[in-house]
Formats: sequence, structure tokens, C-alpha cells
Amino acid sequence: MKKYTFSVPKNNIDHVNNFLYEFKVADVCVPPIQNEKQFPRTQKKNRHCIFCNKSYGETNFNSNPHIISKLLSLNHGYSNLECDDCNSYFGNLENDLTDFLGLERTLFMLGERKVKTFQTSQDAIIAKSIDRNNQSGIEITSNTKLEVIASEDKNDFILTYDTRPYIPVNVYRILLKIALSRMPSDYIKHNRPLLEFVRYNKHNDYYKQFAKYVFKCSLPVELRRPYLMIFSNQGKDDTLPEFIFSLYFKKTCLQVIMPYVLEKGLKVNIPLCPPMIIGVHEIEANVVLENINLSSSEKTVEKKKVRFQFNNKNTDSKKEDTKFYKSVDIGSLFINRV
Repeated sequence: MKKYTFSVPKNNIDHVNNFLYEFKVADVCVPPIQNEKQFPRTQKKNRHCIFCNKSYGETNFNSNPHIISKLLSLNHGYSNLECDDCNSYFGNLENDLTDFLGLERTLFMLGERKVKTFQTSQDAIIAKSIDRNNQSGIEITSNTKLEVIASEDKNDFILTYDTRPYIPVNVYRILLKIALSRMPSDYIKHNRPLLEFVRYNKHNDYYKQFAKYVFKCSLPVELRRPYLMIFSNQGKDDTLPEFIFSLYFKKTCLQVIMPYVLEKGLKVNIPLCPPMIIGVHEIEANVVLENINLSSSEKTVEKKKVRFQFNNKNTDSKKEDTKFYKSVDIGSLFINRV
């Protein structure tokens, strides 16, 4: 495994050290981007799809399935463990991932070479790329008015909006699919029911329990490329999960507890790892992980918040209630990405 230098928020260093006492880094996957050496590809005749459990001759391997979805960031990290049919199936599930990401996909140009227009149901909010006064940026408008609160100094705005309807458990399946593409072969061998849950919608009652324990945080720096990390239990405490998966893209980190072997049942001791950001960064902010529940199979509309901070290079990521905010009457926002 290639060696990397990581930075962590100063206030979270002890937390990270405690976590790494129980877990070790088992894998770091940083997919190549353009003009970089791609991951090795096995010959098609030697490929086996871990999701449908079919080999070459039983199914086709002509596509280039991404390990980390290009929906999150353009990359060239391809998997040898996914056939064409499964790639197509997961591509359909990614429609729910798109709606789960919501406005973030437009603001951070996730997986796009150009800004993707975002529209909520009935065009309540539209975010799109425009040029204004010779400056390129993103304009956010509403057919009524934007639900915005602002700090007294008007340097801090929080926009609240409704996502488009999405199915949370499909988002969870996509996260597991990404992790499974890099999990050890023994884990894959002994967790066939989990692969059937991800690919064929089986064993829902059991595995949806784990979907209640997904954690998300906003990163204090914006990442140039996505990456994933897999942590394995060092064996000092068998009440802890065997593996934990973290996914990083742009300004987001998602953390997933990898499900246990079906017979063992759900354990409740859930450790969390503050973000470990590749590269050397001075990070003063305290980062907090938020629990999100992705267990529902029903179409869900989620109320999300997006925070914009201006003229404040060294912002302290405090909870919003430590400042005084009030509602402001704004018809549109124009954001110029520097």
C-alpha cells in the first residue's frame, strides 16, 4: 500500500489517536485522474463479478465500472470485480445518489467538467451557472423566495432547501458497493448475503439495520480528488466492528460501518473516526460527524442546509447557534467560486 501523509483537525487529534489504537488503515484508494497511470486491469477472461457471482463467459466485462462513482468526481479508477449488467444496475441506483447530494452537486461541480443545473421539485429552487459582470459563478433563485438566515455581519449565510425525492436505502447500497470493490477477498467470500442485499435487494430487514448508522461531516478543505479508506479492527476489542469504510469527495466525508456476518447480529458499540485528510493542511476547525439514517425504502424529501461564508479565510466551524442569525429577504444568491 502506498504511503500517504494525513492531516486532521487539531481539536480531533486525540480522538483520531484513540481510534487508531483500535483500528488500523487496511486500504487507501486514490483513483487516478487524467494523464495519470490507471489501476492495473486483469484480462477479461480472468474476471469474476463479486456482485452477481458470475465469471467471464457467463456475463460480459466490456464496460469500465468506477470504484468511486464518477458522479462524485471525474476519475479513472476502474474495478475488475464488476460486470456490465451490475454496472448498469448500479448506474440506475445512482439516480438516488444524485438527488441525495442535491445542491452540493452543483456547488462543487461533482463529477462534471461544467456546472450541472440543480432544480428542486416544481422549480422551487434553481441553481445554475451564469456569467455576471464578466464573472462566472452560480446563481441560486426561487420562484417564491429563498429560505435564508444570515449572521449580523452578513458574512455567513445558511440556505435551507428541500431535496428532490430519493430512496435512502439505494444511496446506502451505492456506498456499500464502493466499499465492497476494495474489501479483502475473505470478507467478500464470507458475506455473500451482503452482496445479495446490495445487488438483488435480498435480506433487507437485517442489513437495513446498518443503514441507520451512516455518518457525515463537512470538511474544512476542498479536495481535488476523491478517495476512500478502509479500517480494520486490530483485535483488541471484539465488540467493535470488523471494518469501517470512509469515503471522501470535495468537502464531504461519509463513514459507514461495514455489516457483520449475518449470524452475528448487530452490535451497538460504534466508533467514529474524525476525517483524515490527505496532504499537509493547517486545520483549526473542530469537525463534527452527524448521524444520517439511510434505511428507508420509501421516497424521501429531505430538508438540507448549505452554508456560505464570505471574506473569512480562517473560519472557525462552530455550530450555527453560537452566532446570532436572522431571516433575510433574498430573492437570489450569486456565488463566485474563487
